[in-house]
Amino acid sequence: KGTHFFDKYEGGGHLYSEIYPYFLESLRDEPIKMFEIGIAKGASMLMWAEYFTKAKIVGLDIMLSLVDESKKLGVEGGGWECLDNRDRLDMRQGNQVDEQLLLNIMNDYDNEFDIIIDDGSHATEHQMKSFEILYKFVKPNGYYVIEDVHCDALKENGSLSIFVDKIK
Repeated sequence: KGTHFFDKYEGGGHLYSEIYPYFLESLRDEPIKMFEIGIAKGASMLMWAEYFTKAKIVGLDIMLSLVDESKKLGVEGGGWECLDNRDRLDMRQGNQVDEQLLLNIMNDYDNEFDIIIDDGSHATEHQMKSFEILYKFVKPNGYYVIEDVHCDALKENGSLSIFVDKIK
């Protein structure tokens, strides 16, 4: 989400961390609920836990073994051993288009989130399906963010415009 990609390539990151504060700063010290699809090695969950000091953060990934390896090896800067209030993090394993799983997670958190971020498979088809299931669980004035919408644009020929038309 930052300016580096896995701490290796200066300027190779997405720079989302430079944009997010414009929208999310007002929620920083609030007891919000956040759901992130696609946590990979868990670095973004650690970042969000540090940024949102009172948030409950739920992460979903198709493979949590990467988080386990990150914890052991300190990948992406580590941070797991320093994290206070680990009980604020809830990691779930599963597919971002598994409707029943997503509905179960929503139900576990009173069917409302302040922020939902899709950083999952980056496949437009999956982004659309997750959005269709989850958007109604975003609180009024909350945020639903889809990162990396460009990934499938070339191979799906116009699917992004279909997505925009679908949500209007």
